[in-house]
Amino acid sequence: MRRTTGVLVCVAVMFLCSAPSPAEGDEGPQVQLTPAQRKQIMQRLQKARALYRANDYAKAMEELKAALDIDPDNPAALGELSLASFKAQQLAAAEEAALEALRASTGWERGAAWYNLGRVHEERGDKTAAVRDYLASLRARPSEKVRERLRALDAAAADSAMPFAVRRMLGPFASLGKLCDALHKLPRDGGDEERWQCDPQHPVARLEGAKGPWKDVRVIETVSLWDVQGVQGAQAWHLAALVGKNWYVAERIASACQTRHCAGELKSLELATHDLGGGAPAILLRVGNHEDVRGDIDDGEQWTIAGVGASGVPSVVEPFTVRVHAAKSLWDEVDDKGQPRSATVDMKLETRWDGRTLELVGTGRGAAELVGKHPLAFP
Repeated sequence: MRRTTGVLVCVAVMFLCSAPSPAEGDEGPQVQLTPAQRKQIMQRLQKARALYRANDYAKAMEELKAALDIDPDNPAALGELSLASFKAQQLAAAEEAALEALRASTGWERGAAWYNLGRVHEERGDKTAAVRDYLASLRARPSEKVRERLRALDAAAADSAMPFAVRRMLGPFASLGKLCDALHKLPRDGGDEERWQCDPQHPVARLEGAKGPWKDVRVIETVSLWDVQGVQGAQAWHLAALVGKNWYVAERIASACQTRHCAGELKSLELATHDLGGGAPAILLRVGNHEDVRGDIDDGEQWTIAGVGASGVPSVVEPFTVRVHAAKSLWDEVDDKGQPRSATVDMKLETRWDGRTLELVGTGRGAAELVGKHPLAFP
């Protein structure tokens, strides 16, 4: 990847300290599927899809539940069960399946699960929750369908979800404790948790010698545990900044699952300032992440850019992906041994940044919405 133009003033050492992983020391029960079982699941999924197209949602749900009897955490079956239940007006079942899908899936599949959850909340008349879910879906995967559904509920929220939209960071908070309280109220993959951890005093990374309005810049980790044993959960990382006397935070710059079938981690993290040529320096955060979901691999790199304009309040560009390498199982197809065939997804963008305009060049899945020149103006 080409380095950005301009001056990188300071780079922090990655991973200064980390909170305990949710699944440390105990990975929980594993489901080992035989080739015959995988073939049965594929056949159930195919039959359920045919029934769904025929508007026979009840029988489609039966087939999907039969697939889940074999493999309770199958993300495809959980996602499609959520959608079929929604069509059958079984909203509680649709919500439950969507939440389970969030826990079992990653990347693009998680975006679909958030969308299903949004449909449930919209049907119930909970506009606030639906907007929240659709925004989470768009952060997981670009989708014009989701964006237009969001626009019908909240045009401003839909605009904020456009690639490279600048959003005000959450705050101000008088203390890091207050900042953690606000993060705890945000929606998380998998719904409610049994335990939640936020330790801002031991950041994953910290920017030394921050200049201009930035008094302190750090990346903090939060951990959600979904079961009493602490086996299943998720980690999330947040960009926190002290500007003046108050703290501000970006909702989430990266996340990783820790469940029976999903293991995620940060592979790299680089925090730096970028000279904007006379204005307050911007904060540039590069995150490399890795997830392994039931053997499906998803590696990527995301950028987050934060800045302070004339308002004196820090804003952030939503994290955008500049590199993806993913190997996914295709549950529509199996080979002669009954194993799902796989597909590889690759996307890589070159970045050129002169401090005011960010230009991305490249190809691959998801690249179409990102390539081009994007002015960055912090209010």
